[in-house]
Amino acid sequence: MTPLMLLSHYLFQPLTEALPTRGGGFLNTIQDALNYLGDLPPHRALRPHWRDASSAILEKAAVAEVTSKVKFALVLDDELDFARLGGPRWRLRDV
Repeated sequence: MTPLMLLSHYLFQPLTEALPTRGGGFLNTIQDALNYLGDLPPHRALRPHWRDASSAILEKAAVAEVTSKVKFALVLDDELDFARLGGPRWRLRDV
């Protein structure tokens, strides 16, 4: 395999969970997260949490790590749409 094919394989891996954004979209793959990062305005892209997410992708970190860093960055920027976030829901009385 060529380096480009290896990179493609990495980028098209699904995140461990789909991450809904307030803009109405979903980040489903590492490629989606990379595209989202590329579309950020510079003042946001340079924030430490987005730099951490970007570094994880560039270093080909495990999918779970990339998902976690991107999700954390979305939360810090108030861009994660919790109403559309998948997975089990919990209520205060369940805790």
